[in-house]
Amino acid sequence: MLYQGDICDLERLTHSMKFFNVVWHLAANTNTRAGITNPRLDMYSNLLGTYNVLLAMKANNIKHLVYSSTCGVYGEAPEVKVETDELAPICPYAHMKMLSELVVEDFIRANDMKAWVFRFGNVIGGIMQNGVIRDLVLKLKEDKTKLEVLGSKKPSRPFFTVDDCTDAMIYAFDNTDATYDVFNISSNGSVNIGQIVKELLAQTNLTGIPVSYEEQDRGWEGSAIEVCISPEKLRSLGWEAKNSAKTAVKRAIKEIIEYNKLEVHD
Repeated sequence: MLYQGDICDLERLTHSMKFFNVVWHLAANTNTRAGITNPRLDMYSNLLGTYNVLLAMKANNIKHLVYSSTCGVYGEAPEVKVETDELAPICPYAHMKMLSELVVEDFIRANDMKAWVFRFGNVIGGIMQNGVIRDLVLKLKEDKTKLEVLGSKKPSRPFFTVDDCTDAMIYAFDNTDATYDVFNISSNGSVNIGQIVKELLAQTNLTGIPVSYEEQDRGWEGSAIEVCISPEKLRSLGWEAKNSAKTAVKRAIKEIIEYNKLEVHD
Protein backbone atom coordinates (compact mmCIF):
# COMPACT_ATOMS: atom_id res chain seq x y z
CA MET A 1 0.00 0.00 0.00
CA LEU A 2 1.55 3.31 -1.09
CA TYR A 3 0.26 6.80 -0.34
CA GLN A 4 1.99 9.83 -1.81
CA GLY A 5 1.42 13.10 -0.03
CA ASP A 6 2.70 15.85 2.25
CA ILE A 7 3.07 15.40 6.00
CA CYS A 8 1.88 19.01 6.38
CA ASP A 9 -1.49 17.83 5.02
CA LEU A 10 -2.91 16.53 8.30
CA GLU A 11 -6.17 15.19 6.87
CA ARG A 12 -4.49 13.07 4.21
CA LEU A 13 -1.77 12.00 6.63
CA THR A 14 -4.35 10.83 9.18
CA HIS A 15 -6.21 8.86 6.52
CA SER A 16 -3.01 7.20 5.25
CA MET A 17 -2.17 5.85 8.72
CA LYS A 18 -5.28 3.71 9.05
CA PHE A 19 -4.60 -0.01 9.66
CA PHE A 20 -1.01 0.50 10.87
CA ASN A 21 0.43 0.04 14.36
CA VAL A 22 3.94 1.56 13.95
CA VAL A 23 5.02 4.79 12.22
CA TRP A 24 8.53 5.19 10.84
CA HIS A 25 8.85 8.95 10.41
CA LEU A 26 11.70 9.63 7.97
CA ALA A 27 10.19 12.59 6.09
CA ALA A 28 12.08 15.91 6.23
CA ASN A 29 13.66 18.68 4.24
CA THR A 30 17.29 17.52 4.16
CA ASN A 31 18.63 20.31 1.95
CA THR A 32 20.31 22.27 4.74
CA ARG A 33 21.55 24.98 2.39
CA ALA A 34 18.02 25.67 1.15
CA GLY A 35 16.84 25.79 4.76
CA ILE A 36 19.39 28.48 5.58
CA THR A 37 18.09 30.62 2.71
CA ASN A 38 14.46 29.87 3.57
CA PRO A 39 14.07 28.64 7.20
CA ARG A 40 10.33 28.13 6.62
CA LEU A 41 11.22 24.92 4.76
CA ASP A 42 12.56 23.36 7.95
CA MET A 43 9.90 24.86 10.19
CA TYR A 44 7.10 23.37 8.09
CA SER A 45 8.47 20.01 6.98
CA ASN A 46 10.62 19.16 10.00
CA LEU A 47 8.72 20.71 12.93
CA LEU A 48 5.10 21.14 11.87
CA GLY A 49 5.29 17.95 9.82
CA THR A 50 6.49 15.99 12.85
CA TYR A 51 3.70 17.39 15.02
CA ASN A 52 1.20 16.37 12.34
CA VAL A 53 2.61 12.85 12.38
CA LEU A 54 2.01 12.71 16.13
CA LEU A 55 -1.55 14.03 15.78
CA ALA A 56 -2.32 11.51 13.03
CA MET A 57 -0.92 8.70 15.19
CA LYS A 58 -3.11 9.75 18.09
CA ALA A 59 -6.20 9.89 15.86
CA ASN A 60 -5.47 6.32 14.72
CA ASN A 61 -4.48 5.02 18.17
CA ILE A 62 -0.94 4.17 16.97
CA LYS A 63 1.41 3.82 19.92
CA HIS A 64 4.89 3.31 18.43
CA LEU A 65 6.99 5.95 16.63
CA VAL A 66 10.41 5.53 15.05
CA TYR A 67 11.83 9.00 14.34
CA SER A 68 14.88 10.07 12.32
CA SER A 69 16.75 13.00 13.83
CA THR A 70 20.32 14.09 13.04
CA CYS A 71 23.79 14.37 14.53
CA GLY A 72 23.46 18.03 13.52
CA VAL A 73 21.70 18.65 16.84
CA TYR A 74 25.16 18.53 18.49
CA GLY A 75 26.45 21.40 16.33
CA GLU A 76 30.24 21.59 16.09
CA ALA A 77 31.42 18.26 17.45
CA PRO A 78 35.19 17.80 17.15
CA GLU A 79 35.03 15.69 20.32
CA VAL A 80 32.98 12.50 20.31
CA LYS A 81 29.37 13.09 21.30
CA VAL A 82 27.09 10.67 23.13
CA GLU A 83 23.32 10.86 23.47
CA THR A 84 23.37 12.68 26.81
CA ASP A 85 25.66 15.50 25.66
CA GLU A 86 24.43 19.08 25.31
CA LEU A 87 22.71 19.99 22.06
CA ALA A 88 23.93 23.09 20.21
CA PRO A 89 22.63 23.14 16.60
CA ILE A 90 24.00 25.80 14.23
CA CYS A 91 21.57 25.70 11.28
CA PRO A 92 17.75 25.86 10.87
CA TYR A 93 17.54 22.19 9.85
CA ALA A 94 19.25 21.01 13.03
CA HIS A 95 17.36 23.51 15.21
CA MET A 96 14.03 22.16 13.95
CA LYS A 97 15.19 18.58 14.48
CA MET A 98 16.14 19.43 18.08
CA LEU A 99 12.77 21.06 18.69
CA SER A 100 11.04 18.09 17.06
CA GLU A 101 12.77 15.74 19.48
CA LEU A 102 11.37 17.78 22.38
CA VAL A 103 7.88 17.79 20.85
CA VAL A 104 8.04 14.02 20.30
CA GLU A 105 9.13 13.34 23.87
CA ASP A 106 6.44 15.56 25.41
CA PHE A 107 3.71 14.16 23.16
CA ILE A 108 4.44 10.48 23.60
CA ARG A 109 4.73 10.80 27.39
CA ALA A 110 1.37 12.60 27.54
CA ASN A 111 -0.36 10.04 25.32
CA ASP A 112 0.91 6.67 26.53
CA MET A 113 3.06 6.09 23.44
CA LYS A 114 6.65 5.00 22.78
CA ALA A 115 9.33 6.58 20.61
CA TRP A 116 12.72 5.51 19.30
CA VAL A 117 14.73 8.57 18.18
CA PHE A 118 17.81 8.14 15.99
CA ARG A 119 20.48 10.78 15.50
CA PHE A 120 22.01 9.87 12.18
CA GLY A 121 25.54 10.49 11.09
CA ASN A 122 25.74 11.17 7.34
CA VAL A 123 23.80 8.49 5.48
CA ILE A 124 25.09 8.03 1.92
CA GLY A 125 24.08 5.94 -1.07
CA GLY A 126 23.36 5.83 -4.79
CA ILE A 127 20.06 7.66 -5.27
CA MET A 128 20.66 10.53 -2.84
CA GLN A 129 19.57 13.91 -4.20
CA ASN A 130 21.97 16.14 -2.26
CA GLY A 131 25.25 15.94 -0.38
CA VAL A 132 28.91 16.56 -1.14
CA ILE A 133 29.55 13.38 -3.15
CA ARG A 134 26.61 14.01 -5.48
CA ASP A 135 27.62 17.67 -5.89
CA LEU A 136 31.15 16.67 -6.88
CA VAL A 137 29.97 13.95 -9.25
CA LEU A 138 27.65 16.41 -11.03
CA LYS A 139 30.49 18.92 -11.35
CA LEU A 140 32.68 16.29 -13.01
CA LYS A 141 29.82 15.26 -15.27
CA GLU A 142 29.66 18.86 -16.51
CA ASP A 143 33.42 19.44 -16.75
CA LYS A 144 36.07 16.71 -16.35
CA THR A 145 39.01 19.10 -16.77
CA LYS A 146 38.86 20.56 -13.23
CA LEU A 147 37.10 20.22 -9.88
CA GLU A 148 36.09 23.11 -7.64
CA VAL A 149 35.24 22.19 -4.06
CA LEU A 150 33.13 24.20 -1.60
CA GLY A 151 35.20 24.81 1.54
CA SER A 152 38.51 23.23 2.44
CA LYS A 153 39.72 19.64 2.74
CA LYS A 154 39.16 19.71 6.49
CA PRO A 155 35.41 19.15 7.15
CA SER A 156 34.75 15.57 8.21
CA ARG A 157 31.67 13.46 8.87
CA PRO A 158 30.79 10.00 10.26
CA PHE A 159 29.52 8.63 6.93
CA PHE A 160 27.63 5.34 6.87
CA THR A 161 25.55 3.28 4.47
CA VAL A 162 21.77 3.11 4.07
CA ASP A 163 21.76 -0.60 4.91
CA ASP A 164 23.72 -0.05 8.13
CA CYS A 165 21.26 2.73 9.01
CA THR A 166 18.15 0.59 8.54
CA ASP A 167 19.77 -2.39 10.28
CA ALA A 168 20.55 -0.23 13.33
CA MET A 169 17.04 1.19 13.54
CA ILE A 170 15.38 -2.20 13.26
CA TYR A 171 17.80 -3.68 15.79
CA ALA A 172 17.10 -0.99 18.39
CA PHE A 173 13.35 -1.20 17.79
CA ASP A 174 13.40 -4.97 18.30
CA ASN A 175 15.70 -4.97 21.32
CA THR A 176 14.67 -2.00 23.50
CA ASP A 177 11.41 -1.09 25.20
CA ALA A 178 11.82 2.28 26.92
CA THR A 179 9.03 4.85 26.67
CA TYR A 180 11.44 7.27 25.00
CA ASP A 181 14.95 6.43 23.87
CA VAL A 182 17.62 8.16 21.76
CA PHE A 183 20.42 6.51 19.79
CA ASN A 184 23.34 7.79 17.74
CA ILE A 185 23.89 5.84 14.52
CA SER A 186 27.20 5.93 12.68
CA SER A 187 29.96 3.67 11.44
CA ASN A 188 33.52 3.47 12.66
CA GLY A 189 35.54 6.61 12.02
CA SER A 190 35.04 9.70 9.87
CA VAL A 191 36.11 10.82 6.40
CA ASN A 192 37.08 14.35 5.41
CA ILE A 193 36.42 16.21 2.17
CA GLY A 194 39.99 15.80 0.94
CA GLN A 195 39.72 12.02 1.27
CA ILE A 196 36.39 12.02 -0.61
CA VAL A 197 37.90 14.01 -3.48
CA LYS A 198 40.89 11.67 -3.67
CA GLU A 199 38.67 8.57 -3.83
CA LEU A 200 36.32 10.13 -6.38
CA LEU A 201 39.16 11.08 -8.72
CA ALA A 202 40.68 7.60 -8.35
CA GLN A 203 37.39 5.92 -9.27
CA THR A 204 36.92 8.19 -12.30
CA ASN A 205 40.56 7.96 -13.41
CA LEU A 206 40.86 11.74 -13.22
CA THR A 207 43.66 12.01 -10.65
CA GLY A 208 45.62 14.41 -12.86
CA ILE A 209 43.06 17.22 -13.07
CA PRO A 210 43.49 20.39 -10.99
CA VAL A 211 41.43 20.59 -7.78
CA SER A 212 40.72 23.91 -6.08
CA TYR A 213 39.52 24.36 -2.51
CA GLU A 214 38.27 27.50 -0.78
CA GLU A 215 40.15 29.08 2.10
CA GLN A 216 37.31 28.90 4.60
CA ASP A 217 36.73 25.52 6.25
CA ARG A 218 32.93 25.64 6.03
CA GLY A 219 31.33 24.81 2.70
CA TRP A 220 28.51 27.20 3.65
CA GLU A 221 27.25 29.05 6.72
CA GLY A 222 25.56 26.64 9.11
CA SER A 223 27.68 23.66 8.05
CA ALA A 224 29.71 22.15 10.89
CA ILE A 225 33.42 21.67 10.26
CA GLU A 226 33.80 18.46 12.21
CA VAL A 227 31.24 16.02 13.59
CA CYS A 228 32.10 12.97 15.69
CA ILE A 229 29.41 10.84 17.36
CA SER A 230 29.58 7.57 19.24
CA PRO A 231 27.22 4.68 18.48
CA GLU A 232 28.44 2.90 21.63
CA LYS A 233 24.93 2.81 23.14
CA LEU A 234 23.75 0.72 20.18
CA ARG A 235 26.91 -1.39 20.24
CA SER A 236 26.26 -2.23 23.88
CA LEU A 237 23.01 -3.87 22.74
CA GLY A 238 24.91 -6.05 20.25
CA TRP A 239 24.65 -4.01 17.03
CA GLU A 240 27.69 -3.22 14.90
CA ALA A 241 28.01 -1.38 11.59
CA LYS A 242 29.09 -3.68 8.77
CA ASN A 243 30.93 -0.91 6.91
CA SER A 244 33.53 1.59 8.10
CA ALA A 245 33.18 5.25 7.12
CA LYS A 246 35.87 4.76 4.45
CA THR A 247 34.11 1.74 2.98
CA ALA A 248 30.78 3.61 3.05
CA VAL A 249 32.29 6.51 1.09
CA LYS A 250 33.94 4.20 -1.43
CA ARG A 251 30.66 2.35 -2.03
CA ALA A 252 28.61 5.53 -2.21
CA ILE A 253 30.92 7.14 -4.76
CA LYS A 254 30.62 4.09 -7.04
CA GLU A 255 26.83 4.02 -6.69
CA ILE A 256 26.41 7.78 -7.22
CA ILE A 257 28.65 7.70 -10.30
CA GLU A 258 26.49 4.91 -11.75
CA TYR A 259 23.18 6.51 -10.79
CA ASN A 260 24.12 9.87 -12.30
CA LYS A 261 25.62 8.20 -15.39
CA LEU A 262 29.02 9.85 -15.06
CA GLU A 263 31.27 8.44 -17.79
CA VAL A 264 34.42 7.00 -16.26
CA HIS A 265 37.66 7.28 -18.23
CA ASP A 266 39.63 4.10 -18.94
